[in-house]
Amino acid sequence: MIAFARRLLVVLPLLLLLAAAPAKPPAVHSSAPWPQIGSDLPVDKSVVFGTLPNGMRYAIKHNATPKGAVSLRFRFDVGSLMERDNEQGIAHMLEHMAFRGSKNVADGDTVRTLQSLGLAFGADTNAFTAATQTVYSFDMPKNDDASMDTALMLMREIAGNLTIAQSALDTERNVVLAEAHLRDVPATHLRKADWAFLYGDRAASALLPIGLEEIVRNANSKLVRDFYEAWYRPERATMIIVGDVDPRAVEAMLKARFTDWKAKAPPRKAVQYRPPAKHPETVRLFSEAGVPPYILLNWLQPFDTTPDNKANERRDLIRYIATAVINQRFAEMAHSDSPPFLAAEVSHDHMGNVSDYTELGISYRPGEALSALKAAELTWRNALKNGVRQDEVDFVVAQLRTFFQTRATAADSTQTSEVIDALLRSVDDKNVYTSPVSDLALFEDIARQRCVSCSAAPVRSSSSPPTPRSPAASLR
Repeated sequence: MIAFARRLLVVLPLLLLLAAAPAKPPAVHSSAPWPQIGSDLPVDKSVVFGTLPNGMRYAIKHNATPKGAVSLRFRFDVGSLMERDNEQGIAHMLEHMAFRGSKNVADGDTVRTLQSLGLAFGADTNAFTAATQTVYSFDMPKNDDASMDTALMLMREIAGNLTIAQSALDTERNVVLAEAHLRDVPATHLRKADWAFLYGDRAASALLPIGLEEIVRNANSKLVRDFYEAWYRPERATMIIVGDVDPRAVEAMLKARFTDWKAKAPPRKAVQYRPPAKHPETVRLFSEAGVPPYILLNWLQPFDTTPDNKANERRDLIRYIATAVINQRFAEMAHSDSPPFLAAEVSHDHMGNVSDYTELGISYRPGEALSALKAAELTWRNALKNGVRQDEVDFVVAQLRTFFQTRATAADSTQTSEVIDALLRSVDDKNVYTSPVSDLALFEDIARQRCVSCSAAPVRSSSSPPTPRSPAASLR
């Protein structure tokens, strides 16, 4: 996986314009096997990868920055996209219940035990639920065997021994509801409206882990336990450990703790969401007080389920270069003497496992929506029709080369937090985890194949964003 920073748009629009193309249903992935199996990408050999007989995967890497510390991430391949209609919000509620007692740890003792190891709950101990995953995190200041054994014991309790007592659930639901109320803001309303337009109301709800207040308020322990036993199972779990440790010694400790873990209920088949085959409308207006004016245009594609390999990395890198060139043009326009908009940016990413999408976001001055939209789309269409200049490509390539060279040079001193987060992203994205040195070599190989500095002729990329079927045509 070439690990350059993805540029994601976080926007709060008053005006929301979206153009959507139909997508095919995505495949649903399990946690196994590791994506490097069968790939032509060179996996980072400093990481010990493995799979227990019960299907649980693990990745362990020595990293001595900072010295004497170690971090753990326990990922479950389950999130809000796996919830049934009567379970919306249960994945997130279960995450909260993981710290409210288990077979061998009384309610409240998990936090106290971690504090005895030097962890502060919230700062060093945390968890999150997303559309595609639930992750439990321990960042430990000590790497001794006793601390590691305790941390693994607590993770093993989360894996298969949670109590999920009704009394604890009744208390914890108030915390979850309070969190939901804090998130009841225009930005959340926008996201849900956006996703409902693109993917339908139910998919939009599934993409927001906070769920439905009515379900959370009335959930009982049986509902939560049924979800827990169906989805928290070895073949959907991955343990990631990075720090100042001996990977083989930690591997032995992990095997001793988790080899006996077995699922307690039959597996469920996850619902597969996809955008509607036909959208009854191509433009939608979102209006709410307190947010700046913004326009969004989206072009949807089927969720990409192809395995990670050099060909896909090359495609993604070229697409990144193409969008970076367009974004540079947008930036120059925004800083000109007579700017047509405040800002504009194009990005490409995936939405859970529902679709891939290309998005154009435009921030405009009040009363100038149409002129801003026309200017941004004209810039986009000109690039598609005429290509981009070699000097524009060279500028982005030079920036990327500096990025990859810096990462490769600093590989041995990279913070553990950065390393473990990159490993976690690779697991969620089902990408091969490659070293910074390999990333630099692959980048240089792609750059040579592209011959990005061999002429001054315009460059056209087959991986540029698709020709838009845009609502702007009806507004001109």
